Amino acid sequence: MAAVGRRCLLDGAGPGQTFRAITLPLQRPTLLVGLVTGVISTFQTFDAVYALTPEGGPAGVTDVVAGRIYHEAFPNRAGGQAAVMAVVLFVLLVAVTLVQQRWFARRTTYDLST
Repeated sequence: MAAVGRRCLLDGAGPGQTFRAITLPLQRPTLLVGLVTGVISTFQTFDAVYALTPEGGPAGVTDVVAGRIYHEAFPNRAGGQAAVMAVVLFVLLVAVTLVQQRWFARRTTYDLST
């Protein structure tokens, strides 16, 4: 590996190729965990929105999925509908997580025993 100025050449590969072929595959596990937890926490956002706009804001512009489930269950007393919404949310999150895991399933190993 030779360094020429600010550019690192690895067998003729430029910075973009080095990032795509070496750096990105090594970051796959970290990206998977960050992406899965980020998607799940996005769908679970409730407390900050409810604290700022308990009624969903003007014309329901701050309505989120978890808030809609809460409003169906407690103020509207429609526990069955809220349970169905929660199960649908769960199935959706499981499906998204499985897609993400399949997308990041390819593992890159480097055999250094020569």
